[in-house]
Amino acid sequence: MAQLTRDLVNHVLDSTDETLDTMMDLKLYRCPSPNDLAMSDNQPLFITAIIGLVSKHDFLVRLVLTLPDGVAIRMTASFLGEPQGELNADVIDAMKEVVNIVAGAASAKMPEHLFSLTLPVVLIGQNTTCAGARSDMLSIPLFVPDCGRLRIGLSVNDS
Repeated sequence: MAQLTRDLVNHVLDSTDETLDTMMDLKLYRCPSPNDLAMSDNQPLFITAIIGLVSKHDFLVRLVLTLPDGVAIRMTASFLGEPQGELNADVIDAMKEVVNIVAGAASAKMPEHLFSLTLPVVLIGQNTTCAGARSDMLSIPLFVPDCGRLRIGLSVNDS
């Protein structure tokens, strides 16, 4: 049975940090508590970007990036180098691209798994649920100064 490993988690976190630093000139910090990015009904819309890393060894890693729409808008402005006033197609495309770059960089750090990537998908809303997602997904709260909080979720399933 496939399971999350410390190396896999660290490769994804390192790849996220490298992507934000290189592509957006943003620094990433780990939040001390999972409650630092609690989802509640009174918060804004959330953007959830999902991509799969499919291993030739019969398992799937699901990588999920979740962030408030305002954080996605500010990150997109850094990514594109131009202001973004609202949630729009550029923001959605940028979040797909970010999760795709992170997944590609993480898979390159683990060539032994021969990963291929699925197409990224973005959900928009409050309390979104991804059908088929495992309930034991590892959730890692993160913080980007001048942007805000986000969360990386990881799960592994046998394929």
